[in-house]
Amino acid sequence: QSGGLDHLITALARRERLFWLKIAAMLATGPWLCFLGPLAVSALVWGLTTGKHVEYRGSLAWLTLFEWTAAIMIPLMFIREWRARHTLLEEAFLAGELGRNPPNYSPYNPTGGGDGLYLLLEIFLIGPRLIVRAMRLWGERRGIRHIDRNQAAIVLSAIIDAGKGVEIETLRVPGADRLMIRKIVIYLAFYEWIDLSSDLTRTWVETSALRKLGSA
Repeated sequence: QSGGLDHLITALARRERLFWLKIAAMLATGPWLCFLGPLAVSALVWGLTTGKHVEYRGSLAWLTLFEWTAAIMIPLMFIREWRARHTLLEEAFLAGELGRNPPNYSPYNPTGGGDGLYLLLEIFLIGPRLIVRAMRLWGERRGIRHIDRNQAAIVLSAIIDAGKGVEIETLRVPGADRLMIRKIVIYLAFYEWIDLSSDLTRTWVETSALRKLGSA
């Protein structure tokens, strides 16, 4: 039993480290990707306004155009992502704005001529989405930052032993009250070790988590 718990504790610690690596990667790449949209739009406007068919008095410096475009677009993209519950493609699909799609349709693989615009906007939103997602995950993590891994390993072991699922109220951990056990369950769900029923009364180990534990 002790060896099994040590294995689970090591696995829990490893996933926490991977979480922080994920957050760091999102915050490192997100700011650079925020400039994809302004870069594309400013390049398009620059190409149109300096072409043979359009003449302006004087030449607008591309860098100035890019700076103004970024100053306008980036805050708007962040506002959109902060308020959004779905991606643009998902919202368009739910609103019926995308064309008829096959049964295996995925919002991330749109088909049809007009759907390309949504895909292009999704690409522009990658940077803000990474940053907003990282900040939200960081905030959610604050509520479970004091969880004891030894106790979490005991709960995870009990859920694994239960097989097809267990009532959360039946879980017991030495030295942990009911509130702490609920926080441990939230901790395990946050790191995607377990899944929860819709009424939040039952839990079971995710199949992917079992495979990773078995291969570790």
